[in-house]
Amino acid sequence: MKPLVACLPRAAFLLLVISATGCEDKAIGRLCDVGIDAGTGSSTEAVINGAALECPSRICLAAVPNSPAVPSSQYGGEQPVCTTRCSNDDDCGDGLIKAKGASGSEKFCHTKFRCAVATTTGPFCCEKLCICADYLSNPIQTPAACDPTNPDNKARCNNI
Repeated sequence: MKPLVACLPRAAFLLLVISATGCEDKAIGRLCDVGIDAGTGSSTEAVINGAALECPSRICLAAVPNSPAVPSSQYGGEQPVCTTRCSNDDDCGDGLIKAKGASGSEKFCHTKFRCAVATTTGPFCCEKLCICADYLSNPIQTPAACDPTNPDNKARCNNI
């Protein structure tokens, strides 16, 4: 019986280490607050709150359909949701989406999240974020203002 008692602290420590190294929940798609009513005004860019405490990344995004970066939507406006920086679509694969056949008027993402540039101005200028594919047109292209091969764009986002 004594050897079993001696192993318990080690087993507990091992379990703690294994659970701590699991996949991080980025909460992509969780509802959040951008700090203003993103559905009003004449904004042509996404509205982003970079200090959203309810998001693990601290980034809350309200996509604005029919803007240069987010050109169309078949579902209407989107509730602001937590997002994160990304380099490809795989980084956005665990985003929360509305269950098929779910009722209610919540405007959650219906399809999936894709990695795309959300805005060409402000602190998130030309940064790729996970955006609901409901609000993106295919093929997803980086806006011309964010093209790193254009020498005029190199200082664009640094001169905000």
